[in-house]
Amino acid sequence: MALTGAASFLGTNVIGLLEEDERVQRIVAIDIKAPSTAGKKTRSYEVDFTQPTAEARLAEVLAAERADIVVHLAFLASPSPASAWVHELESVGTMHVMVAARHAQVRKVVMWSQTLLYGAHPSNPNFLSEKHPLRSDRHESFADVRRFTTSAPQQPRKPCMSDHDFDLFVIGAGSGGVRASRVAAAHGAKVAVAEEYRLGGTCVIRGCVPKKLLVYGAHFAEDLKDALAWCLKADRELKGMGAKDPAHALERLVHAVGRRARRPE
Repeated sequence: MALTGAASFLGTNVIGLLEEDERVQRIVAIDIKAPSTAGKKTRSYEVDFTQPTAEARLAEVLAAERADIVVHLAFLASPSPASAWVHELESVGTMHVMVAARHAQVRKVVMWSQTLLYGAHPSNPNFLSEKHPLRSDRHESFADVRRFTTSAPQQPRKPCMSDHDFDLFVIGAGSGGVRASRVAAAHGAKVAVAEEYRLGGTCVIRGCVPKKLLVYGAHFAEDLKDALAWCLKADRELKGMGAKDPAHALERLVHAVGRRARRPE
């Protein structure tokens, strides 16, 4: 027998009863964590029904364990304002369970039902089972569901573009952030950029670009000497800077690289 929602309140109690039942030889617990009542009979598997891989993983577990009965208890015990997550867990998750059970050729699937289906009658026993008739009034049930949903916490309104001061907020003004900001602004978007240091990022201000400029510039004096040795013409300023005063040329090169690194700002 396999149980989904095994770590829930109802799941842990069912597993505790099955551990004491001599007719049950093996229990497969399926949830995001192992149930606290798991004993020697129980083997736990971690499956998150909100993930797209849940169906394949569940089918694999059911087939490997040769489960003939699946008790589906992966439902919330109380309402939640996270409607999208609830839909993935309960609606889509139930679909995953049904498809996986079909692929694993499970003989029987037991679903967690609601007492609302049996109707509110004074003749109902303390515990209702599948043998009792479903006597709920259709209109009464719909009214109860409607009353329940309208009294649930309202979802916050989703923000729209007009609620904000900017169309795009970029975190990090590195090479990618600066480029994305400029392209978006060129298309008419109002852009804000958050950066704790200087604009440009590591590559532009203290990495690739300054390194290449320094390496290339450091060869200019030597290249000029080689050019003069081959009797090529050079004006007096260039000859003096490159051949007679290399230290002064290097200082000017460093300042020039610094100016180039500050260009993004």
